Amino acid sequence: MTWAVGNIKFPGRELLKTFEHSKIIASHNLDLIMDVCHRCIVIREGAIVADGPVSEILTNRKLLEENHLELPLSLQRR
Repeated sequence: MTWAVGNIKFPGRELLKTFEHSKIIASHNLDLIMDVCHRCIVIREGAIVADGPVSEILTNRKLLEENHLELPLSLQRR
């Protein structure tokens, strides 16, 4: 099953959390990814540039900036 989401108010967020099987989510909404995923893959120009635990990938400001991403909004407030 493939989901493509981008809205922070995505109504299926709670449903996605209940899925125990693998999920593929394509999104720039990094808060959603932090909330429902354990693993994160960053792809740039068709190549994998990072693959690992969400907690490591999405807190790595340098990695995110190099790939034209920002820290998740929930982490920007800290």
